[in-house]
Amino acid sequence: MRAVTSAALLGVLLGVCLPAAADEITAETGQTVTLSCRATQRTNIIVVQWSRADLETEGYVLLNRNNRPDSAQQLPSFRGRVELKEGWKEDGDVSLILKNVTTEDSGTYECRVVQEGTTRRKRGVLLENEPIKTVSLSVVQGHTEAHSGGGEEDRSSGGHVGLIVGAIASVGLILAVGLVIFKRCQMKSSLHSSPESSAPVSF
Repeated sequence: MRAVTSAALLGVLLGVCLPAAADEITAETGQTVTLSCRATQRTNIIVVQWSRADLETEGYVLLNRNNRPDSAQQLPSFRGRVELKEGWKEDGDVSLILKNVTTEDSGTYECRVVQEGTTRRKRGVLLENEPIKTVSLSVVQGHTEAHSGGGEEDRSSGGHVGLIVGAIASVGLILAVGLVIFKRCQMKSSLHSSPESSAPVSF
């Protein structure tokens, strides 16, 4: 009984002390993805910040401070492509919507929230508070229309070449058969004319 109790207590302590495993998302280039994150409280959100843990560049993916977006130190590659989920002020769902993803967007994203009554720690432009959510995004090359269109064009050109080769072969076969028939007719004609030419002439 004590062993079971100790194991259960150890599981609780590990669940509290260890950070939760990162969500893993896979997307194709050009898609829109949602990186989920929810504040512990629905209201009184002062700051929402999404950042890339795998980048050494100073800057953030998205920053909303006092219900206003702040793009002063936003990473240039994310400008115009990110926003918070609609209704986040009411329900605390501060999920990040990332549009038109590219392979360069692959990486580890961290979500941090500052609410009334919590301490805000900063390092440069980034918050140092423990992230409440970590998401690992992997973007792979998708099947674009250009690639599929090129394939159709290749197959079409290949079909045209096949038709031309087949037509040439058919014409060649017809000519060969015609030549054989013509030669046979010539041979028969010469055989019929030979006895007449060898008959004696009487005066």
